[in-house]
Amino acid sequence: YFAATRIAGACESARAPVHVVVTGIVIPSPDCNVPNSQSSGTTLGCILCSVNDPNDDIDNIATNFTRLTIPAGLLGGSVYQRLIFPAAGKATDSIQLHLGTPVGLADVSLLGGTVISLYNNNTLVKADTLSKLLSLRLLNGQQFMATIAATGAYDRVEVRLTGVVNLLNSIDIYVARIIYPNAVVNSTGESVCINTPATLSVTPAAGTTVRWYADSTSTTVLSTQTTYTTDTLKTAGKVTYYVAVLGGLNNCPNPERIPVNVNVSPAPAVPGAPATVNICPGSDALLQVTNPDHQLTYNWYNVPTGGARLNTDSGFVFKLPAVNRDTTLYVEAVSSCGAASPRQPISVVLSASLSAPTVTPNPDSIAIGTQAVLTATSNAANVAFKWYGSQAGNDSLFTGATYAPPTQNTPGTATYWVEAVLTGGATCQSIRVPVVVVYGAAGPHTDVPCE
Repeated sequence: YFAATRIAGACESARAPVHVVVTGIVIPSPDCNVPNSQSSGTTLGCILCSVNDPNDDIDNIATNFTRLTIPAGLLGGSVYQRLIFPAAGKATDSIQLHLGTPVGLADVSLLGGTVISLYNNNTLVKADTLSKLLSLRLLNGQQFMATIAATGAYDRVEVRLTGVVNLLNSIDIYVARIIYPNAVVNSTGESVCINTPATLSVTPAAGTTVRWYADSTSTTVLSTQTTYTTDTLKTAGKVTYYVAVLGGLNNCPNPERIPVNVNVSPAPAVPGAPATVNICPGSDALLQVTNPDHQLTYNWYNVPTGGARLNTDSGFVFKLPAVNRDTTLYVEAVSSCGAASPRQPISVVLSASLSAPTVTPNPDSIAIGTQAVLTATSNAANVAFKWYGSQAGNDSLFTGATYAPPTQNTPGTATYWVEAVLTGGATCQSIRVPVVVVYGAAGPHTDVPCE
């Protein structure tokens, strides 16, 4: 329609268009925290301004939108739409708007003439330009989310496109949504042992409740309490649960759930490899974990599963006294959170000879003129170590666990031999083990002047 002003007996003004949009039945959105009605219009001076498809941002089709349009070069007036919620919201809420412009967020300064306002009926609660909102999140090239925090009770949000400091000719409104304040996660990054449950907790804001889910889209509610205890976690790694925040009169959920992570620590690896220790009858056996991890503890048992723990210390070395029969012990590694590895068997076998000693380093490479230091260990407790210059001769060099052979001044290789023998006069002993020391030429050196 067109309207004009006429003075009786005088002239008539130019006619201004008045748009009436006739829409069909609106199928409302199934979401319960979105507007269910709207009002829109223009102000004086906004010639050729329009609101296209005013009900498309309150219907059930996510891709539909309402477009506000002003003519290029407009210096005054505005076009607006108010989206009305079915119930009043609280000062702790935020309102999230899904918007679109021809330029997206490429230049935020172009949004200076678009004003977002909150009203409680017709009373203004808060207003801000889009360019000043701190919460703008790009969705794609032209669409973005804008979030405005409420400062008081409200029941509607207005989007207004003005001709003041505005370089946009149109803005699209897809949907508005109430966002309730997020719950505080009290147990993010919780670490638990494998094969144990985790207890997770959140603190919701006043007036909101929570629901726990196994993923970000599941409809199966795990719990509605602020604290949730998971099932037994049987897979190592990061496990994520999700918390939905609900609020309002209809207990509506926020669209995005809060992730709550649990780090499930794996059980330690089985310690070492199966081993057999030869020991003389009546002697003590020293059972050692190969390359122990000092962040773990090691438990010793006489059964492969269950049973009572035999040691009370860290378990790096376990002494089995006065062995008089073949036996098998089992060792497991335990992490700080209590996760245990499978048990490793170590067999102790009575023999006419001891197990051969272990020497470190072997071989040893050093420079000529440098002292080598060789250390022998055994899995028998009451042993001494005898060092020789040959494999079978009686050329004894030293008795003791640590042997420092004479230095050599020429490059070459020297081989020494060591055997383990029981102390206290027993005749049980091990074979002799060769120990090689490689003497190399000294490397280049740099003289350092006196200071």
